[in-house]
Amino acid sequence: MIKNIIFDWQGVLKKIELNRKLFEWIENNNDKYVFSILSNYTGDIVGQLKKTGNLSNFETIITPKEYSLYKPDQKIFNILLKNINGTPNESLFIDDSIENIKAAKKLNFKAIHYKNNLDFFKKINNL
Repeated sequence: MIKNIIFDWQGVLKKIELNRKLFEWIENNNDKYVFSILSNYTGDIVGQLKKTGNLSNFETIITPKEYSLYKPDQKIFNILLKNINGTPNESLFIDDSIENIKAAKKLNFKAIHYKNNLDFFKKINNL
């Protein structure tokens, strides 16, 4: 059973602008899952989430700023698991990079290769 959902920032939650439909879905499912962000983005994710009122939807945000590690390095996934107090088999990782998806699957995460919202909502509803 999935307890944790981990999103990539750049490419999933934010491309040119915030992915409003996805943030709406997160808000509506905050009672079912624990949401986190695992990103290679080095900008100010927390500031952007605060500015839009979305910060409270995420329990953990892991970026290279804190750990000097980047996906697909397995160490960053292990740091994430420790921070969310979770296991791979109860965690769903969503990313637009196939290399990052492969790394997560090697560690037994469930994973969705993000292409667009329509594809994501189909896949998440079939889990």
